[in-house]
Amino acid sequence: MLTDIRASLATRRREVVAAACTALFAAVVYALAVLTPAGQELENALFRLPEFPTDPGGTPMTLGPPPEITDTPTTVILRSGHAAVLGGLLLLVPLARRKVSLAVWGLVTLTGSAVTAGVLKQLLPRPLLDPSALGLTADNSAPSGHATMATSLALVALVVCPAAVRYIAAPAAVALAALTSYFVQGAGWHRPSDIVTAAAVSLLWCYLASALVPGAAEDIAATRTKRPWSLSLGVAAATAAALWWAWGQGTELDALILAAAVAPCVAVVVLTHYRFRSEGPHPVPVASPQVHGEGENTAVSAEGRLTPATEAPSSGHG
Repeated sequence: MLTDIRASLATRRREVVAAACTALFAAVVYALAVLTPAGQELENALFRLPEFPTDPGGTPMTLGPPPEITDTPTTVILRSGHAAVLGGLLLLVPLARRKVSLAVWGLVTLTGSAVTAGVLKQLLPRPLLDPSALGLTADNSAPSGHATMATSLALVALVVCPAAVRYIAAPAAVALAALTSYFVQGAGWHRPSDIVTAAAVSLLWCYLASALVPGAAEDIAATRTKRPWSLSLGVAAATAAALWWAWGQGTELDALILAAAVAPCVAVVVLTHYRFRSEGPHPVPVASPQVHGEGENTAVSAEGRLTPATEAPSSGHG
C-alpha cells in the first residue's frame, strides 16, 4: 500500500513538473513576441505581405476577426460547434472501453484548455511597442482560441483512442489542427506566437489533467504505443501533407506563419514520447513467484526482471 502511494505521488509530481516547464515555455514565447519591440515588429511585418488578405480599399487587413469571412476552399478553420461535436465523440471512445478516468481526463483537458485560452486572451497585455502598426496592436490575440481547440482535440485523440486506432486518429486530428492554425493566421485573426502559445496551453492541460484525475496516468500507460517513432512519423507526414495542400491554395504566406502552423504537430510528438516511450510512466508490476528452468523459483522485480527467489526452508529431509 505504501509503495502504491509513493508511486502515485511520484507520478503526479512528474506531471506537475512537466506542466510547469510547458508554462515557462509559453511565457518565454509571449514575452519575446509580445513584450519586446523586435518581436512585435517581426510579427506585425507579416501583415504587410503582398499575399496577405486585404480589405476592399487595398490596405492590409487589421488583426482580429472581421465581421464576415468569405468561406472559400482555403478557409479551413475549425469552428466552435464542430469542435464541441468532435470532442464529444472522442470522449465516447474511452467510455465505450469502460475507461472512465480517460474520459474525465479528456474532458478536463478540453475544458481547461479552452477556458485558459479565453482568460489569458482577456488578461494578457499587449503594449504598443511598434508605432508603425497602430491598427494591429489594439487587442491581445494570444493564445489563439481556435488553435487551442484544434490542438487539444489532437492531443486527446492521441491518448483516448486504442493503440491500433491511434495511428489513424492522431495524424488526422493533427492535420486538422495544422490547417486551422495556418488559416487563422491567413485570415488575419492571429500572429504566429498566438499559435505557439495555444499549443503550449493545450499540452499544459494534458499534464495537469493527468495529475488531477485519479487513475488517468495509469490508464494512459496501460495503452502505450509500442512504436512511438512510427506514430510520430505518421503525424509529421500528415502535417506536411496538409500544409503542402494549404500552401498551394493561393495563400502562400510567410515561412514563419507556416512554421507556427507546425506547433500542433510538435505538441503531439512531445506528448507521444513523454507518455508512450518504452521506459515511460507505467504501472509497476507486482512481484509474484514463477517457475523458471528445472524447478528454480524466481520472482518478477519492480523493473520487470526475473530474479532468483529466496527459497523457503524445507520441512522434510532430502
